[in-house]
Amino acid sequence: MTALARRDAIAARFARAVARYDDHADVQRHAASTLAARIAALPLPLRPRVLEIGCGTGLLTAALARHIAAADWTITDIAPEMVAATRLAADTGRIDLTGTAHYACLDGEHPDGSHVGQYDLVCSSLAVQWFNDLPAGLQRLAACLAPGGTLAVSTLTADTFKEWRDAHRHFDLRAATPDYPDAGTLARALPGHAGSVTIDPQRVRFADGLGFVRSLKGIGATLPREGARALRPSDFRRVLSRFTDDGATVTYEIAYGVWQRAGDAS
Repeated sequence: MTALARRDAIAARFARAVARYDDHADVQRHAASTLAARIAALPLPLRPRVLEIGCGTGLLTAALARHIAAADWTITDIAPEMVAATRLAADTGRIDLTGTAHYACLDGEHPDGSHVGQYDLVCSSLAVQWFNDLPAGLQRLAACLAPGGTLAVSTLTADTFKEWRDAHRHFDLRAATPDYPDAGTLARALPGHAGSVTIDPQRVRFADGLGFVRSLKGIGATLPREGARALRPSDFRRVLSRFTDDGATVTYEIAYGVWQRAGDAS
C-alpha cells in the first residue's frame, strides 16, 4: 500500500467511527487531559496561536480550552468527519473555545507551507503514531513553530499492546497491530530542539479478548501494520482465548513529548 493510500485508509476508518468514538475513548480522554495539563504549565503567550493535529471528536481541544483563556485556534484532522464533529461541539457549547477558531482537513504529517513558522503551540494527542515516518513528520510539525514556540504530543510507544502480541506469539503468530517506536527513538526525533519525553503506561482490562478488539474498532484504530496478514478464523479464536485466559489486560504505553524551538537571537 502506498503512503497516500494508507493515509486515505486511516482517514476512512476514523470517519466511520465518529458517531461511536467517544464511547470507546477512555484512554484517549486520559491522554488528552494529561497532555493539556502539561501544556498549561508552559510559558505560553497571553493569546497563543495554536495548531492542533488530529483533533478527532475534540478531546484535546476541550481539555486545552479549559486551561487557555483565549487563543487563535487552528483545529485539524485528516478525516473531515472528525473536524466537523469538533466544530459542532464548539458551536453548540460542549467545547468552550474563546478567541478565534479555524477548522480544516489537514494531513498532519505533511502540513503545507502556509503553516511554517506560524504557531506558538503545535499539539496533538494520540494521532502522530499513524504517521508513516514519525521523526520526519515531527520535524515538519516543528517547522510550523514560531521562534520560542512549543511542540507537544502524546503518542504510543513500543510496549503498547504487548499482551495482545504475546497472545499471538504463543501460537507462533504475529499481531497485525502497528509497530510503535521506543521512547529513545522518539526522544531523538528533534535534534536541535530542547525537550523531553516521559512515559505513562496505562493498563486497561477488558471483559475478554473480543472486548479489546471491539474497543479498537470503536475508535477506528483498525488499519493493520504494513504487510500484516489476516488470521485464519481458527487462529483468531485461539488468540482471543489465550488473551482472555491471560487476564484480558492490555498496556497502552503513552509517551508525552514536549519540545521548544529556540527564540530569535537577540
